[in-house]
Amino acid sequence: MGRQCRIKDNDTLLFAGNKNNATNKKGKQHCLATRAKGIQKKIQCQFSCKDVCKTLLKLPERHISTEFTAISAGVKITAAITEKIFQYVCAMKKLLILFCTSLFFIVVKAQINDTRWVKGMYIQWGYNVEAYTHSNIHFKMANGNNFTLVHAKAHDRGDFSSIIKDPGQISIPQYNYRIGFYLNTRQTRAVELNFDHAKYIVTDGQNVRVKGVIDGVQVDADSILNPKTFLHFEHTDGANWLHINYVWQDTLVMNAAKTRCLFTYVYKAGAGINIPRTDFTWRGDRYNNQFHIAGYNIAVEGGIRFYPFRNLFIEGTGKTGYVRYINALANTATDKGNKASHGIGYIEGILTLGYNIKF
Repeated sequence: MGRQCRIKDNDTLLFAGNKNNATNKKGKQHCLATRAKGIQKKIQCQFSCKDVCKTLLKLPERHISTEFTAISAGVKITAAITEKIFQYVCAMKKLLILFCTSLFFIVVKAQINDTRWVKGMYIQWGYNVEAYTHSNIHFKMANGNNFTLVHAKAHDRGDFSSIIKDPGQISIPQYNYRIGFYLNTRQTRAVELNFDHAKYIVTDGQNVRVKGVIDGVQVDADSILNPKTFLHFEHTDGANWLHINYVWQDTLVMNAAKTRCLFTYVYKAGAGINIPRTDFTWRGDRYNNQFHIAGYNIAVEGGIRFYPFRNLFIEGTGKTGYVRYINALANTATDKGNKASHGIGYIEGILTLGYNIKF
């Protein structure tokens, strides 16, 4: 009688043959040997590293358990070995998940660090001098006076002697401060908060053309500016230009060792608001008005930075711009509701001491 055995996918032994005991015994031995070879091949296949990585680690734990149970059925693989293999695969799966999660957060953190728009900052303090263009200054007063000073001349007032007299009075002269934020690690681009405390004083004693209405009379004639008989006008607690600059900086000269910049050139351009405090005198009646927002300004600037040390620098620049005062307060001690408006061009020389702060 012929005998036949085969191994199904679920490793169930099928035997067909003679019912004779001896024959059956030999047949069983033959089929078990054949089955063992098949199981061995299947185990070798199942435990190859590639299949473990591609197949077993992707399975839920209950499927992994079923798979190993099926593989170990009818062969000499103890329950303890099966359980250890099962635990190993599950541990590898959890370790892989932990690794991927950690890698994700590391990448995200790196991207956040790389995309910070502020790469460092700097602070500056210094002083300035100005020269102004002639200006048409229009006054509209509560008493009905409405007139313009045509091409009035004005000047600055440095007041640098005040520091010599009292070194603590550093904010009395015409000063500047800047707070800048670098946009790249090379520190060649920055955004800067710029404040210029300049002083604008209409020159007394000058002869100017006056056009408009004064005391209800139409006028168009020359007049001498005198605080006691006519008027005096100035922004001396500050013409005060606050604006935002975009800054370009590039290397001009490296140090001898070529390890850092010694000289750089800087360019700046920006715009902002005016916050003046106007001192106005009308026929001897003087009043120093409050600080308030009274217009806008635009400016460009360029110059040189000298780095005696890596982070300490001295900056000298020239600046020019246009300032428009729309509603500067021109009240007096007895007459309120007065306004002044005018526009000026200017050139400015600035010297500051600065320090870079790296993040």
